Amino acid sequence: MPEFQIPYVPAIVLLEEGAYLMSAIVGCEPSDLATGMPLTVVFESYGDVILPYFDGATREDAWPAAQTVSRDSLVKG
Repeated sequence: MPEFQIPYVPAIVLLEEGAYLMSAIVGCEPSDLATGMPLTVVFESYGDVILPYFDGATREDAWPAAQTVSRDSLVKG
């Protein structure tokens, strides 16, 4: 299993397809993150396990995929 980098930034991301996914944001400082910022998905392989992470920085090996969402946007009134 992966060893998490500190600081670990868990996030709920909204995929372009409309589904939400719990994952982590990598590749940028936590202070650079903002709700609604575009993200790209990056798959990391750990032996037989492949996990999706989301990157706020531009990476050539990433697929455009998602945006960050706030907790309040998940609560439906």
